[in-house]
Amino acid sequence: MKRAEQVKKLYGKLGDKYLAKIAGKSSDQLPIFCRLIKKEGKVLEVGCAGGRDSQYFVKKGFSLTGIDLVDKFLQKSRELVPKGKFKKMDILALDFPENYFDAIWCHAVLVDINRQDLRKVLANFLRVLKSQGVVHLEFKRGRGSKVVSEDLISGEKRKISYFQIKEVTEKAKAVGFTVIKSEQAGDSLGRRFTKWARVWAVKPKN
Repeated sequence: MKRAEQVKKLYGKLGDKYLAKIAGKSSDQLPIFCRLIKKEGKVLEVGCAGGRDSQYFVKKGFSLTGIDLVDKFLQKSRELVPKGKFKKMDILALDFPENYFDAIWCHAVLVDINRQDLRKVLANFLRVLKSQGVVHLEFKRGRGSKVVSEDLISGEKRKISYFQIKEVTEKAKAVGFTVIKSEQAGDSLGRRFTKWARVWAVKPKN
């Protein structure tokens, strides 16, 4: 089964239980990130789930487009954030024009891609971002991939991809980004042994 189909099957099964566990756990980086986006800018949220972070962007006056693979999540996003636009779309096949968005919020989504697809994902982001557009990448810190089972996914199993800060920054630079920030991060859900990192990058001025 392809990775995208695995993602749809797992999160489609979890549905409301998963959304309830992540509700109210938005990243403390949202306000900081929003200061980098121009007024009324266009924001793409990759993996919008039930619209938790989407509503923040809309309240700040941005034009928000959210994508996800799970029908239930898209339905909930539309209910929670009626002013947003939500589309069923794969991170590996972004169907948007070039130079379209001012910012991309990709928070805790890279865990669900195959490691070898990271460069393609970053190249897609670069293509749809405007000149000087910024991207937020938050990912699980580690090496390789591993099948895990945890309370967040109600005891189900999922394959997690881990990345090192260095490899993400190097791949971002390789496709054309300028990295402006990279750091280790804690877990917003309070999981003691879950290690995160974040990288922010900008598309150079044309």
